[in-house]
Amino acid sequence: MSHARSTKEALDLADIDRFDLIVSDIRREGEDGIDRLARLRAAGVTCPAVFYVFQVDPARPTPQGALGVTNRPDALLHFVIDGLERARWSNVEQVAEQPVAADGAPHRR
Repeated sequence: MSHARSTKEALDLADIDRFDLIVSDIRREGEDGIDRLARLRAAGVTCPAVFYVFQVDPARPTPQGALGVTNRPDALLHFVIDGLERARWSNVEQVAEQPVAADGAPHRR
């Protein structure tokens, strides 16, 4: 788990590591979370993203590229589990095509 305090920090972290999920706020000290997510997507970060906010505005739709928006801890947990499942199983076809040795280790071609 990593913690970024700005979009620049998040982009720097994304350059050195692959993330399974992003949890962010929509408003944070001079930055808009929706713009921040768009910048991460433009930089090639494709993992699921969830916004955990103080108050949900029911008139505002879920931002494009986000899995969901919530202010409830139980809903956040569900979004996190769903997002991690999506990240884990999004490459099932690639994994299925990779030969595996009898001991479960990937077989090198």
